[in-house]
Amino acid sequence: YLSVRDSFQALQASRSRSIQTLEQEIAAAQARMTNTSLDGASIIDVADNFGGVPYVRGVTTPRGFDCSGYVKFVYSQFGIALPHSVNGQARMGKIINPEDALPGDLVIMNDHSHDGIYAGNGMFYHAPLRGDKVKLAPIFTPNHYFVRLGIDG
Repeated sequence: YLSVRDSFQALQASRSRSIQTLEQEIAAAQARMTNTSLDGASIIDVADNFGGVPYVRGVTTPRGFDCSGYVKFVYSQFGIALPHSVNGQARMGKIINPEDALPGDLVIMNDHSHDGIYAGNGMFYHAPLRGDKVKLAPIFTPNHYFVRLGIDG
């Protein structure tokens, strides 16, 4: 009995350390993004370089992108590690008022079904859907919000 109890306690302690480590890593990443000064124009330049890349679900490389894979890849070019999910990316920054949105901010659909990179003037770069390609397009729904990831105008 003691051996099983000791093993269980060791496992619980290990899990607790793992969760604590993950929480620390997330906090550190968020602090880096808050303290990192990104230039929106540079982000847009990189985002534009991948126009025409086909939509491929689950992919995060220039051979093909899904929406969050595209956002993840573009930001990785600036040393910003984002998760490969719209929901995860939405949580990495600060929600901002639409009138304060700058090129390079994230555009997140309210239902977290899609995201992209704001280009200004109601336009965004995104990987739309199967059969389509990464492109600059009007934000197609009023049901969206903006997230800032440490971008300077």
